[in-house]
Amino acid sequence: MLLGAIFYKATYQSSKPALMITVATEKVETTQYTSTLSALGHITAMMGVTVKASSSGNITKLNVTSNQEVKKGQILLEIDPDKAKAKLLYDQAQLQLDAANLSRNKTLYQKNALDKATLDIAEATYKKDLALVKQDKATLNDQIIRAPFTGEAGIVNLQVGSYVNTADDLFSLQTVTPIYVDFSLPSKDQAYIKKNQDVTIELDAYPNQHFKGKVVAINNIIDHNTNSILLRAKLENNDGKLKPGDLVNITLDLTKPQQVIIVPTQAITYDNNNTTIFTVNQQNIVKQQVVVLGTQVGTDKVIVQSGLHPQEVIVIAGTNKITDGIKVVTTDKGEGN
Repeated sequence: MLLGAIFYKATYQSSKPALMITVATEKVETTQYTSTLSALGHITAMMGVTVKASSSGNITKLNVTSNQEVKKGQILLEIDPDKAKAKLLYDQAQLQLDAANLSRNKTLYQKNALDKATLDIAEATYKKDLALVKQDKATLNDQIIRAPFTGEAGIVNLQVGSYVNTADDLFSLQTVTPIYVDFSLPSKDQAYIKKNQDVTIELDAYPNQHFKGKVVAINNIIDHNTNSILLRAKLENNDGKLKPGDLVNITLDLTKPQQVIIVPTQAITYDNNNTTIFTVNQQNIVKQQVVVLGTQVGTDKVIVQSGLHPQEVIVIAGTNKITDGIKVVTTDKGEGN
């Protein structure tokens, strides 16, 4: 009886199936990927100034309102220019008179009918009046303020009759279409940076929108304080949503979009100094394959440059419990038992 029981137990144990290891798997797919660098940057106008009062006085004419588009050379406002206009007219008339007098004196001098001293006085008088006219024009130019370039006015808190002092800030004038974004990248990345690379801009004010532009300038020095290099990109900004001073997130495309294989980093294993990934065939047999890795993608994925093919099934969880050649039970993405 005892021998029979022992034989039965041994026979039962030998016929009992081995415990199968369960692993989580996923199918390898290619995906479109662009190698990028990220940074923070600030929007800046192509041209921008704070328009200032060039003289003191009351505003007698105001030709600009908040957010108005103005053209280069357009008169924006006048600061009590009547006296300057009158003086200019007077001095221009005097200049014309003295010019005629000088011309007559030159004719008389050539005929020996006038002494040199009188001619010299006429020439000096003409030059003095010419200088006065130039000075009058400069004064009038200070009192008639024109747009230095085409752009958009900011908020205008002025009205006819307001008194301003010389150098007072009047309002902002910015060219915002197109517009620039300035940003810095670590100097170690300078070898990957080129003009005309694509950039994508995102900002909190428009969380679901992406603004596209291109790199137009790369600084020719490295900032030794931050060990970074300054770049500038240009965006069309036709809708005017981007404003000078905006803080934005920038993604710089280093390569054109390409189809690559990206796998979770937890699928990566190491064996005899080789980087490997476990694949599973249709019979659920595990094979450990050597792969070559590329760029890290985010915090938990990596590009596989070679060693894997689309549609292969890889182990993404439970790799610490398996070896090459064993049979496993597979599940879709999840933890192995």
